[in-house]
Amino acid sequence: MNKPIDPAFKPKVYVETSVVSYLTARASNDPVVHAHQLLTHEWWNTAPARYDLCTSALVYDEAEQGSPVMAAKRLALLNQLQSISPSPLIADVSRALIRAAALPDKAVRDAEHIALAAIHNIPYLATWNFKHIANPVTSARIDSVLRLMGYTPSVLCSPELLLSIE
Repeated sequence: MNKPIDPAFKPKVYVETSVVSYLTARASNDPVVHAHQLLTHEWWNTAPARYDLCTSALVYDEAEQGSPVMAAKRLALLNQLQSISPSPLIADVSRALIRAAALPDKAVRDAEHIALAAIHNIPYLATWNFKHIANPVTSARIDSVLRLMGYTPSVLCSPELLLSIE
């Protein structure tokens, strides 16, 4: 007999840098980016009730870049989240993703985010990075590499997709 799912259970979501960047950026003139920003705000306001949000030192490092004023805003948001511990396995897993051409050589940091979420068995990785992370063309290769290494891949998705999950 299957055990019922605890209604208080909240799945974990790794929040990648692009999410806090969309939250703190000025409203974009690009209508698609602006819509993503609005969806990100809506998700951010409801996510803590539905998800256990976490991030990592990798995200902090990226969030510190650029304008000191904007960096401070990004870091203030990140400070609300649980920080997962780094792992010595990140380098091996991210190199495997790049060797398998799941991500290009220049996307080491993106591979590290994917690796860290998988190593910590985090069900979801929230991102607006469709070029390298939540890319439907490369996701099968990413999943294959991670599974071959013994990890369960995270679902690589946007806040919009997470917002639509009931």
